[in-house]
Amino acid sequence: RADGSCAGTLVFNGDDPWLNKISSGSIPALSFNAQAEFGRAGPSDLQLKEAKLGLDGTRLKFSWNGKPLVVSSPLVGRFNVQNLAAALAAGIGLGLDPLACAEALGQVAQVPGRLERFDLPTGGLAVVDYAHTPDGLAAVLAACRELCSGRLLLVFGCGGDRDRGKRPLMGAVAARDADAVWITSDNPRSEEPEAICADITAGWTLDAGKRTRNEPRLVVDRTEAIVQALAQTGSGEIVVIAGKGHEDYQLVGDRRLDLEDGVIVNEWIKDRVGNV
Repeated sequence: RADGSCAGTLVFNGDDPWLNKISSGSIPALSFNAQAEFGRAGPSDLQLKEAKLGLDGTRLKFSWNGKPLVVSSPLVGRFNVQNLAAALAAGIGLGLDPLACAEALGQVAQVPGRLERFDLPTGGLAVVDYAHTPDGLAAVLAACRELCSGRLLLVFGCGGDRDRGKRPLMGAVAARDADAVWITSDNPRSEEPEAICADITAGWTLDAGKRTRNEPRLVVDRTEAIVQALAQTGSGEIVVIAGKGHEDYQLVGDRRLDLEDGVIVNEWIKDRVGNV
């Protein structure tokens, strides 16, 4: 179209060498990239030119048909660079106005429990995330490590009556990638919380040469563990509270208790601000 929009368009990630080999035939194709160093030439591609990642959000500068597009989003973390680029490309591919798409993405709210951030009065940041597998935990810690100028703290546990084999593996990730760790309860269900924590702690014996300086703190009460970690998160530091994300309950035995990580963080912030 004369306005540069694309209808019935194949939208794909140009950073993927395999996708670059796909032929769209007679269907119009729009490639996007989320890594500025791999910028593609070509007038019909959406190119990321610059990415600034911070504790307060993400600012991206794109080029579309030789014209600049800027997305300023409250979402944080490098993986959200790809999410935002893909969403922008999809909107353009649907024939929507590129400037309107960029502006709309700047208004996207945080997803509860998915790298959800809370500004702390100490100058640090709390991040609540649903990560409950070794790979998921490693990815969240890597995203947050890039954003913090100080220590990276972690509060997490593992669910009971679930895959026990992942517990020491998650402990190994915590030992390797975090500077201070609180091991606590998740949803223990019918298992003893202390036994689950012990299984996680076994991960500190794996890859011992790669682990951080600090031994884990075992605090079974999840609220207390979160409060302790928040109190020790200083300026430029991040505390990741992982495992439960958006969940507003905790399963202990046959009981369903009211518990939500984000609520605990907000209550601590209010209490801290009120006592200053």
